[in-house]
Amino acid sequence: MIIRSQKGDIFGVIAAKPPHLMLADERTKVVEKSKMFIDVGCSNKKEAKTLGISLGDPVVPKSEFSVLKKTAYETKNGKEEEKGIVEIGMGKAFDDRVGVFIATEVVRRLKEEQISHPNTVVGAATTQEEVGIRGARTTAWLAEPDVNITLETDISGDVPGVKPQQAPAVMGKGPTVLTFDATLIPNQTLKELILDTAKKNNIPYQLSQIARGGTDAGMIFAFWLPQYCSRCANKAYSFTCWFIKFG
Repeated sequence: MIIRSQKGDIFGVIAAKPPHLMLADERTKVVEKSKMFIDVGCSNKKEAKTLGISLGDPVVPKSEFSVLKKTAYETKNGKEEEKGIVEIGMGKAFDDRVGVFIATEVVRRLKEEQISHPNTVVGAATTQEEVGIRGARTTAWLAEPDVNITLETDISGDVPGVKPQQAPAVMGKGPTVLTFDATLIPNQTLKELILDTAKKNNIPYQLSQIARGGTDAGMIFAFWLPQYCSRCANKAYSFTCWFIKFG
């Protein structure tokens, strides 16, 4: 972990009571966050303060970007067929840095390649989704969009303990288009337009659904867009908006 202190970054590790000192019933229980601490090598409060650490300092995971390469296989007609070498990115905060990247690339290519279109396209990186979807509400009122496409991460269902009906999307099969979640049933005309566009351009995609939870799209739909709203989720392991104003 990295503690952003007044004197710079301080590295530490998440620690807890050693299992050698736990009673038998303690070793079978999950360690609660309240019983964890970040060990920075200090033995007392004075040493920690000397490092520049104080109450309320932000803490972030030390997780650098890396790429995993693997040989992919797919089962067809009961036989496993090799699909070649694929690369999987691993790192911190794909949710939702990947959405910000996509929105940025869209507006950049529209401008640099001088792609003609009659609309005003706004890429927005919103904040505080996890504590009330506050940024989406503010951004929607600022942009006043006619159409919203929320770029989000989806849940990878191809892991142990997850049933296909719980999370139908899998890694490596293309981006997903959400059909519904707990806060939004997307506009069907817009959804079909997105699917038709993908088919015409030979872009692989997956249909997805999430019974619980929601994203910026639900808030934008409720507070600004009564007609057109959809969510296009780019696959990642588990908040960005893309607005279009006609004319």
